[in-house]
Amino acid sequence: MDKFFSRLLLYLFLCSSFLPANNYFIHLSPAGVAEKENLLSASSLLSANKLFKAGGALFKKSVNLSLSADQFSDWLTLSVSEFHAENVLEQLIQDNLIDFYEPVGVFRVDQVYQDTQWYLETINIQNAWQVSTGIPEIIIGVIDTGIDYNHPDLRGGLWFNDAEYNGLPGVDDDNNGFIDDSLGWDFVDAPRLADGGDYLDPDNNPMDEYGSGHGTQIAGIISGQNINGDGIMGIAPGVKVMNLRAGTAAGYLEEDDVVNAVLYAVDNGVAVINMSFGDLVISRLLKDVLIYAHQQGVVLVGSAGNDASDHINYPAGLNEVISVGATAQNDYLASFSNYGNSVDLMAPGSGIPSTAVGGGYNEVTGTSFAAPMVSALAGLILSKNQDYDFNRVKNIMKTTAVEIPEESYDKYLGAGRIDAGKALQIPHGGLLEIASPRQNSSTSADTLWITGSAAHPAIKTITISYGIGIDPEEWLLIAELHHKQIINDTLAFLALKDFQEITISMNVTMNLINGENQTERIQFHIDRSPPVISSVNSIFLLDGEVQSVLVSFETDDITRARIYLKKEGETAIHGLESGYETQKHRFKIDRQQFSGTFLFKIEAGNESGLVSMDDNGGSWYGIPNDVDYAFYPFISKEWEAPPGYLLSKTTDINKNGIPEIVISAYDENNAFGPIEIYEYNAGRFDMIYQGSETAIPRDYGDINQNGLPDLLTGFGENSAIIEFSVQPAISAQIIWTDPLWSAAYGDTDEDGLFEIIGRKDNQYVVLEYRQNNTFEQVAELTNTTSGQNQYGMPNVVLVDMNGDGHLEIIFGDYDGDVVVYRNTGDNVYEQFGAYKTILPDVTELLTGISIESQNGLLYAGSHTGENMDYEHELDARYRAVEQIIYHNAGQQLISTDTSYYYGYRNTREYNSGLTINRLNGDIYLFASFFPDLYVSRFAENQLIPVWHYPQARSNTVLVGDFDADGSDEIVFNDGGKINGFSLSQQECPPAPYPIILNKADSVSITISWTALENNFYRIYRGLK
Repeated sequence: MDKFFSRLLLYLFLCSSFLPANNYFIHLSPAGVAEKENLLSASSLLSANKLFKAGGALFKKSVNLSLSADQFSDWLTLSVSEFHAENVLEQLIQDNLIDFYEPVGVFRVDQVYQDTQWYLETINIQNAWQVSTGIPEIIIGVIDTGIDYNHPDLRGGLWFNDAEYNGLPGVDDDNNGFIDDSLGWDFVDAPRLADGGDYLDPDNNPMDEYGSGHGTQIAGIISGQNINGDGIMGIAPGVKVMNLRAGTAAGYLEEDDVVNAVLYAVDNGVAVINMSFGDLVISRLLKDVLIYAHQQGVVLVGSAGNDASDHINYPAGLNEVISVGATAQNDYLASFSNYGNSVDLMAPGSGIPSTAVGGGYNEVTGTSFAAPMVSALAGLILSKNQDYDFNRVKNIMKTTAVEIPEESYDKYLGAGRIDAGKALQIPHGGLLEIASPRQNSSTSADTLWITGSAAHPAIKTITISYGIGIDPEEWLLIAELHHKQIINDTLAFLALKDFQEITISMNVTMNLINGENQTERIQFHIDRSPPVISSVNSIFLLDGEVQSVLVSFETDDITRARIYLKKEGETAIHGLESGYETQKHRFKIDRQQFSGTFLFKIEAGNESGLVSMDDNGGSWYGIPNDVDYAFYPFISKEWEAPPGYLLSKTTDINKNGIPEIVISAYDENNAFGPIEIYEYNAGRFDMIYQGSETAIPRDYGDINQNGLPDLLTGFGENSAIIEFSVQPAISAQIIWTDPLWSAAYGDTDEDGLFEIIGRKDNQYVVLEYRQNNTFEQVAELTNTTSGQNQYGMPNVVLVDMNGDGHLEIIFGDYDGDVVVYRNTGDNVYEQFGAYKTILPDVTELLTGISIESQNGLLYAGSHTGENMDYEHELDARYRAVEQIIYHNAGQQLISTDTSYYYGYRNTREYNSGLTINRLNGDIYLFASFFPDLYVSRFAENQLIPVWHYPQARSNTVLVGDFDADGSDEIVFNDGGKINGFSLSQQECPPAPYPIILNKADSVSITISWTALENNFYRIYRGLK
């Protein structure tokens, strides 16, 4: 291969790493299986079939084919840029290479933080330990965020791969397909889940990076060793825990990573797998892989969820997984725990002390920490009886469970709370399983056949009964079988033809000779009508370097949906299928692929096989066509400063005319630190001041007008003013403190006395300067809008909204209300107006600018609800930024433009900000929405996107001529440093943007970009 092509491929890789990619599970057809090796060999495929001249498709094994799970060899994972996903998938279907495809989903761990191991007594562990404390041959796999394998209480309880541990570095000594996997494996490969940790590269280092450690805490509950006598003793300290990292530092787990973790665990001898994560939906591939693990004899355990509802959480909701809810210290249902027909067992899950990352300990709460108690108990049972299968282990735990007191709510809580002592002493557990109907399934049939198993040495009768609803008040007998053993056969049937469309709960109970009983319960639905499609909506999204459209709709049934797209005036139709069965559907469509005016219609089918189509009365629905990037080239500067929380304006503390950067310096955990001030000097930023106390910069000025500059700072519910002297060197002193959430300086009543605007408790107030560095509260700014009117970090914007030359005071609340106050006299204020944003929470993302002799501009950023935290909803999370002006004729605030941005991450975890400022005289909006920075120019009363940067973690963007070259620069925090860029001043046409390179075949590539208003383009090839 010549050097040019080598460089080109490298550039292709580097460019692709910045482009969003979609991942899909694809199920190969028989013809596809025959072409599998060609699919996996990109050059062979592309040269032979010419499928992807326009796309950058990369096929990889959905599961590591060195594993023994050959039955999944007809599954592949397709990674393809959003530009080309739909065309590639459609071509694969047309060529009969795949049966179906589905997006790779994402899970998130559940955790609710809360000094004794009280739960050991509750679950009767001492009696269990008289029988067994576990044996090292029993391995419990923990699929989670990794484990701190250096923790002294965990080292002795972790599984080690001896062949690799004693083998040669860089060699797959045990031939399992994983090199040097002596401690387990890190399966995380999640480019769409960017965070500050290791989220891209699977490797042999499964260290826990999630806060104080989610997987680390679970491992402590299972097999903690209590080495120093002051630590944590696990429930099964004699077993071994396999470290299977599939979760990012933010606690998200992609389904393909979980799939590979499950198969690795099965191939490497686990007996139990703990899964303390979940979602309301699950992909077919992960479901099939878990069924496979179940068939291999692995006991699967999952957390029921922390929604305090009867929602079914997956994977715990599968028949093949033991679903675990949580109890509190009083042995009642924990307030946060899920319950209902899918729950099998309960275990303590509130205020659980366990191991933490870094060698420490903490208390944790959630069903995530109830599940490992059941996993550990399963490990003890298997230590005593290594030949027991899933159903026997499950039935032993259910038979010996302690009934939850009735006072803990009238809700179904499975068999009750586990009793480890009884479970280890029972001679046998029997076999009880409902194979069909499956949990939460639907049917339109007139007759329902109930199949499964009910067998026990001491069986007396088997009763099959049903009730109406999820939690029936009355149970009706279907059949009663006397002294029969049923194994994988028909238990009974139920005639359904006279039933309405309802939910039915079903119990199968084994009544034993000794008076005890065991019960298995499921719920299913009778659904004889096709689904109703409603709430159809579509919005345009800025999505990194591309643009997307989010199509959303709802169905009254749980359905699998598909949308069909066609270009206006054309007949060719493209189909897109959802990978989830749900009632709330979202499709994110790449506008690079479907540019121009496109139309769509919707198809949805329920589990009864009934299908509905919504084509908008025959006219189809339209996809919005919005403004493309008008790309402006920003040039990176060679200087930088340490990362920190930025003051939203530049300063000149030392009065030398050079703009300064003020930050609250971040520590290694991105926590706030002391005030630091930086100034540009000969190609670098020098620190000219460093404080000693943690503080957040709020504003800059000369509040007491004594000629000395000062900073308004805050930290929590305390504020301070730091005054600076510059002779002979910079020094500082605190001249005022107050229990106030300070936000900004101002002189809003124009009386020459400066004010501090901030918040006391839940009330914004105005404090005015008096003398000797004292202030008096002169006004309260009451929020009169409806709702709860709660606030986050204080944020106040001062803008002349109506062009009268006077500044208004503007703030927002969590309800999405923007409140505007104006001054009507000395220290007198009235509410001037209010505006309700499209989405909730406008507390922090609020910015504005006054324009001389014109009405000012206000931009309000809101976002989809924080409760949209299920993994199948990730594509439905976005921010809305509304351009708000004061309409003089109507005397009200109105929105004149709205921009939508794909993705939402909580600003308490990842700094984000919204800033409007002038850059070289023009107005620009800077939207720093982690992990992206979007820059838009204000022109013709709307925002035109002009630049995107893929790495930003900044609360604001500063503008100033820091290097005194006559042109403004922008600076922002990119997550590791404060970075600088300048707008290119060259007079030239706009450059193509973004440039996408893809391999077309073994000897050529394709180059594509968004069409711009240029006469021609030249493409240059580098020489040797």
